[in-house]
Amino acid sequence: MARLSRIVFAGLLALAGASAHAGYAQLAPPPGFAPMPTASPARWGYAKAANEAWVNQTVRVNPSLNVGGQTIKVPASMKLAANAPRFAAAALFLNPQLRFALGVVSWLSAAKVIWDEASQQWMTKGDISSGYSLWSDPWSGQHIHSSPPCASWWPGSVFVQTSELTGQCRLSAGTLTTLNRTKNSNEEQSRPLTKEEYERKLAPEVFRPGTPSIMPDSVPNELPPGTPLPVEQPVINPSPGTNPQPQPYFVPQGDPVPNPNYDPNAAPSPQNQPYIIPGVRIVPSPTADEPWRVDVQPVNRPTPTKDPLTPDELNPQPDPNADPNSQPDPGAGDNPKPEEQQSLCEKHPEIVACQKLGTLGPAEPLKNTDKNLLINKDEGWGPSNGSCPAPRTINIASAGRSYELSFQPLCDFANGVRPIIIALAWLSATLSFVGIGRKS
Repeated sequence: MARLSRIVFAGLLALAGASAHAGYAQLAPPPGFAPMPTASPARWGYAKAANEAWVNQTVRVNPSLNVGGQTIKVPASMKLAANAPRFAAAALFLNPQLRFALGVVSWLSAAKVIWDEASQQWMTKGDISSGYSLWSDPWSGQHIHSSPPCASWWPGSVFVQTSELTGQCRLSAGTLTTLNRTKNSNEEQSRPLTKEEYERKLAPEVFRPGTPSIMPDSVPNELPPGTPLPVEQPVINPSPGTNPQPQPYFVPQGDPVPNPNYDPNAAPSPQNQPYIIPGVRIVPSPTADEPWRVDVQPVNRPTPTKDPLTPDELNPQPDPNADPNSQPDPGAGDNPKPEEQQSLCEKHPEIVACQKLGTLGPAEPLKNTDKNLLINKDEGWGPSNGSCPAPRTINIASAGRSYELSFQPLCDFANGVRPIIIALAWLSATLSFVGIGRKS
């Protein structure tokens, strides 16, 4: 009886799952996922949780989905979009206290940006080498752009820098001339930066496509909590590797049940197994407007054993068919046939009507019990010596005649069938008493 109850419950669960979850569904995204401002090329952004981390500019998340009344977690990953460094720079511009973080220090140094504590402003990193880059001959005043500067004037001479602002052109016989270092008006000097200028220096690849990124990978983890950064389209159930692809997901819906299509005379195969695990196949099917959309397909995964699933086996499992766009493979046990080709039991193998009868257990001997019975004779309905009613007389005045209606023919018939009716009643009562008429 308990097994029958489990089968009935599995059948009802399969019917409910097929009607409620067949088709498209939306994963519940992680809390930090939201649309980005319309000015951003990337449509979506993500602010990582405290227990998450960006690794190689990618974060792992677990959106949820309700399947048959069970909330499951589906793995997913999101990669930073190409314009993420600009948003990271904007966050850093407003939070100069983060300039001491290890990755931020390296980023600011590569961009030649410093924080001026006195003026409380971000500034370009001016120094003597960038501000004074031209050498000139003090006698003629002519600027020398070649390097080394002396070779263009005196072949074979050697340039020796004697200080930050002076240098000499020397031969083996002695010094030829002394050069002075002068400012180059074409080079940028140390000055305050606007927010846009700051972003251009820290994220040059956003403004000049093809320019290498200078943002270290650790910077997104060093930004203030709750900072949203633009991300690419999420990858649902990503495959391993540097270029992950979305993969289907199998969610068991109960313990194995008998396979109505199992053929014990045929060779075992992935499809021909004595039991099946009812479940659903979650296939990633995102669009630009619905990045968390999935296609939920009721399927049954054949299995060789009826052993109840362990807690680990009841958890969602990667689907063997890693290509979400592939067509159903006849050899793959958890790929359903087209719906129009499925029979009732193929669509709902767990319902009671599709169950195969099992074998009876060992027979137990019945116990015999003696009972004393008392049977009282019953004369039936009415006295046995009843008499027939008197005839009825009908007078017709207009005709001047009278007619007599006799009940004697009916009484004779009743007296004739009375013994037969009583005998049948006794026989029926006897059969009911001894239980011969009951169904086994």
